[in-house]
Amino acid sequence: SNMRWKYVGEKTILVSFTSPNMLPAQELHDGRMTRVFPYSGTHPKLGYEDPKWKGASWAPMNITYVPRKVWVVEQMPKDPYYNWGLHVNYIDQETYTIWYKEVCEQSGDSRIWVSSLMHYSEGSSGKNNAGDHDAQLYIDEKSHHATCVSRSAHPESFIYMPASTLDPGFFSSNNFLLLSK
Repeated sequence: SNMRWKYVGEKTILVSFTSPNMLPAQELHDGRMTRVFPYSGTHPKLGYEDPKWKGASWAPMNITYVPRKVWVVEQMPKDPYYNWGLHVNYIDQETYTIWYKEVCEQSGDSRIWVSSLMHYSEGSSGKNNAGDHDAQLYIDEKSHHATCVSRSAHPESFIYMPASTLDPGFFSSNNFLLLSK
């Protein structure tokens, strides 16, 4: 690994869900899940999209905050020439979703916050996913700038692959080459 990892502790944090309701998902024969189309959820709406909004233009306006128990895990680059310093990850204890990530400069000053905007989805059998990805929000504290990267509306872009059901061979070089063609 190019990083030194350190378990810091546990805490409960408020994480951002894009829908307060369960959204239906389609279960595929190989264990993956995908969204049902037409999509019934809402897409993250940002402040700049509402002329009456008084907050930061990048702030999500239609999210629900839910308390979740997380592990706090730090990662520090081993390479002294790596562009960034300490990374702090907030990892969901139930779903292993990284809800938030704080990235510091080499000096130790906080620089970037990464926030995952997700929703809860469930298939007809009850199989569920509490980390169905809708967008990533990158907030640069130093330059007072943010970027939100939303998922596309293409049905195949929302596939969930539960790691617990994947064979270790899925992560082989041969399989990655096959999947990238």
